[in-house]
Amino acid sequence: LAVLSWSLRAAHVRLQLDSRVAVGWRPVLCGRQMLQGLETGWLASGVLFAMIIALQVFRVTRVNNRPHSGDVFTYLRLAQEIRRQRRLFPEMVFYHTGEREILQLPPLMMALLVPVAGLPYSLILSLAALLDVVIAGIVVSAGVVVFDLAPWRAVLAGAIFLLTPINMVTSASLTPRALGLLWFLIFVLGMTLFAGDPTALWFGLSALAVTLAFLSQRMVTQIILLLVPLIAGGFWLAGVPGYGAM
Repeated sequence: LAVLSWSLRAAHVRLQLDSRVAVGWRPVLCGRQMLQGLETGWLASGVLFAMIIALQVFRVTRVNNRPHSGDVFTYLRLAQEIRRQRRLFPEMVFYHTGEREILQLPPLMMALLVPVAGLPYSLILSLAALLDVVIAGIVVSAGVVVFDLAPWRAVLAGAIFLLTPINMVTSASLTPRALGLLWFLIFVLGMTLFAGDPTALWFGLSALAVTLAFLSQRMVTQIILLLVPLIAGGFWLAGVPGYGAM
């Protein structure tokens, strides 16, 4: 964040015109300073992504190279039991008591873990970390295509997303939070596009994302069911009826 702050401050200074320069030279200097500002922005983005790669490699190889929580053991064992019993909600037998229970967690992440549950944990966690990169890629693409950001600003937004502390924490273990965030992001983008272009494509994409979110994580399900209607109502009252379809 310090590197980001310095880079943006330097870009702002470089983009300012010197009032003592003759008027005829201002367009030339403005173009030169804009190029210098863009170079600074790309440099900041590159430094941030290098930090992200270093943190991820250190985390997977040194910190989270084996399961550390009961949830992780539960997810991996559920994936193995889904494969063994060939059912989406397998029957679990507790090791010490012998009691049997059918765990009814949102099954999508466990189903996706079925083909890789037998791999080393560091490799499984690396695959899960790729999901953060996918989300960051969507943020970058949406920034350029939907919100008309300059490419380096969109890349910077993706890097900031990856370095946000809560995202770093939730991706430091095997949890369905990133999967739920992926579908929620697609849902919000789909409804944003639907508000500007009310076609069945964007509405269908949003509906599919909501369905997959319900199958991924309970927290994102609660957010969609409780908060989205309030947000949509606020947009509708503010004179943006397109978001009422949320």
